[in-house]
This record gives sequence, C-alpha cells and structure tokens, in this order.
Amino acid sequence: LEARDRLGGRVHTLNDVPGRPEGGGPVISESYERLLRIAAAVGAEMGPGPGFEPQLLLHVNGLNVTGEQWAASAANGLAGPEKQLLPPLLLGYYTSQDLPLSGFEDWISPSHANIDIPLDEYLRQRGASDEAIRLINVAPNTNEIATTSALWALRNAQRRRDSKGGRIVAAVGGNSVLIDKMAGAIRGSILTGHPVTAVRSLDDRVEIECEDGSVHDGEFCVMTLPLSVLRGVQITPALQGLQKEGVEQIPYTAITKYFIVPREPFWEQDGLPPSMWTDTIIERLFPIRDAEGRVQNITCWVDGANAQTLDALPEEEQKARVLEELARIRPATTDKVEVAKIVSWGRDPWAKGAYAHYAPGQVTRLKPVVAAPWQRIH
Repeated sequence: LEARDRLGGRVHTLNDVPGRPEGGGPVISESYERLLRIAAAVGAEMGPGPGFEPQLLLHVNGLNVTGEQWAASAANGLAGPEKQLLPPLLLGYYTSQDLPLSGFEDWISPSHANIDIPLDEYLRQRGASDEAIRLINVAPNTNEIATTSALWALRNAQRRRDSKGGRIVAAVGGNSVLIDKMAGAIRGSILTGHPVTAVRSLDDRVEIECEDGSVHDGEFCVMTLPLSVLRGVQITPALQGLQKEGVEQIPYTAITKYFIVPREPFWEQDGLPPSMWTDTIIERLFPIRDAEGRVQNITCWVDGANAQTLDALPEEEQKARVLEELARIRPATTDKVEVAKIVSWGRDPWAKGAYAHYAPGQVTRLKPVVAAPWQRIH
C-alpha cells in the first residue's frame, strides 16, 4: 500500500529536469552491500555516480573565495588548525578525532550515553571555535546542531572510517530505475494512491484501513513509513512506553532542493567554479553534469532552519528568493538561470523530512526500541 501516486518514497529521479537529477537520495556507495545485492538480484544495472567537483567557490562573511585562497583569506575567521580546513570539512574533522565508536552498532550502546549530548556542546569540548560552530551549523544535514545528538554525527564519522569505501555509483537511468526493478520483482499487487490511516493488530490477523475507506488484511503488516508520518496513523493497540515516545518525538531533517537550469554558462563569464558552499540561505550548489562533463543543472541543496524558512514561502517567492541571493553573490547569474523544479521533503506529506537525526538523549534511550515489532506489526 503506497500513499503516493508513484513508487520509491525518498528515492525519486526527476526525469522532467535536464540532467535527470535525483530529487531524493542521490548517491550509492559501493560499501552499501545489501542494496547492491538487491540491485543485482532484480537486474538493475549500476554505473558511475556523480563525481566530485575539483574546485569549490566559497562565499563566507560576504566574500567570494576559492578553495585555494581560503586559508589566507580575510573571510576566514577560524582559529588555529581550523584555518586550513574548508568549511564543509569542519564537522568531519572534529568528529573523527579520537572517535570513541569501535563498530557499526556501538553508537546506540548504553556505554556511550555520556556523549548523547547536543552536538554543538560536544564540538566545543573538542576545541571548536565559535566561528567553526557557526559554519558547521550552516549546512549540517540536520535541523540544528544544538538540538541534534553528538552520537548521530559520530555514527556518520565511524561509518566513513570503517566502511570499505569504493566508488560512488547510481542506477543507470536514475535511481528510480532500481525502484521499478524492485517493484517488478514483487509477487502480488502494489496499490498506489492508498494512504493508510489505521492499522489494527488482532489475535489472528492485521487490518489496514486506507483513506478511501478500503480495508486490507493479512497475517502480518510490515510498515516502512518515516516516523514523522507514522505518528499520524492510528495504531491499535496503541504503542506503549519508549516506543511510543520515539515514534512521536524523533525529529526529521528538513531538506529542500532547487533545481536550477542555466541558460548560459555564467561560470565562464565570471571565471569561478559552478560548485559553491555559502553561509547564506542558499547554502550549497552542486552542478549535475552529463557524460561529456557539460553542466545540465545546478542543484541548490538547503537543509535545516534555512529549508524551513524557505518552505514557509509560496513556491514562486521561494524561487525569487533563491535567484536573488544567487545573483547577489554571483552577478553573472542574473537573468541566466531559472529554477526548473522545487523538491521539499519537509513539506512532503508522505515524508515530512528527509531522515531521522535524533535529538540529544534519544539515541541511547529510544533508538534501540523504536523499531521493535509491536503485536503483528513490524
């Protein structure tokens, strides 16, 4: 039972945008062993994913600075060893030092409850300056580092350290192709446009009620809803204790993407890289290139508080705000770009955010129990 009129949830290739960018999850690492086994089993061909840009333009404290100029720039207000680090590397720098996690499940161990604390507090304990804290909080892939557990970030650092690494890959034709192949391998019906409103676990079966009044039953029910959406489904018998608290309270990160199509190669006019990291409301811009290296679109990726600010505006006002800010930073973009599409995961009613990020105290208290089976519901 799928609420949307398409399959895939937060995997969504935008075939109506030049370059077919990913509206949701864009990259798959070769370390994602289970996912790659599924892809092989269903016959989804995997190929090279988006590469990393060799050059980056920073816009920090009102100044445009290339990556090579950053360490000596007047825009760089960092302290000590931080001054040598580009802003997007600061979080990884501090979370990888003396990393206390030894394995993939270690981050939820009760032995680490003492660092299930606000991420900004942990970073200050590690020596991060006020300017480093500010820059880390610009685009942290969470809503706010002060309301995010340090263990969430340390888990990411542990995964980077211990995974087998390898290339970045993607499904040939877009990651939605993988979804279509998976769907084709399922025996039985897939019903789209069927938002679930209630799930009742009975002695010998489960009943699922949909928004259209239809009722479906089976021996068991597997629910893959984000907790942000699950909390709006009536579950009988009601969830209890810490599991109930987790479903109701674990936060999800707001991410909004603006897919900007250039009419002209403005980066050739101003001689600056098309890839950008800024301390402004538009945060980060990633060029999407074709096989010949030509820029097809530029993905403006905004998360957390800035995404929530933009999400509160009508879409046309969002587009105007993004393009105005881009033109202020890079006048060469004026009248040379347009926003072809907006994808907001915070405003999506069937996602209500991109992924869970866990508030301080929630990792050790709630993460171990929130996904436990409940009656006949998994």
